[in-house]
Amino acid sequence: MEIYQFLFRDGLLQDSDRKKLLDYCENKLYKLEQYDRENATALQETVLAYYKNGFSVVHTAKALGLHRNSLRYRLQKIWDLLQLDPNDYMGYLELVNCLLVRRMIQG
Repeated sequence: MEIYQFLFRDGLLQDSDRKKLLDYCENKLYKLEQYDRENATALQETVLAYYKNGFSVVHTAKALGLHRNSLRYRLQKIWDLLQLDPNDYMGYLELVNCLLVRRMIQG
């Protein structure tokens, strides 16, 4: 998260820009957050783990302590909730960035 620390801790973004960015990310993540809250799931963590493990189902399942089919179910739920194409890596990266930005801004 080095780039995010640089952007947010060193004050490169104005408060109004931070608010706009946080609002954008909150909107982007709303459905995942709501689903996690209502179903006691960890879809947001799954998003990050899948990215950190190079979009590998095998490595991500191992990292999360899940069976591969359980991970596939979670990924399908994420894609369905967000209407995200599984092959849209830029869209997925935007989702990951929103998760990281929100964590950095909210502490």
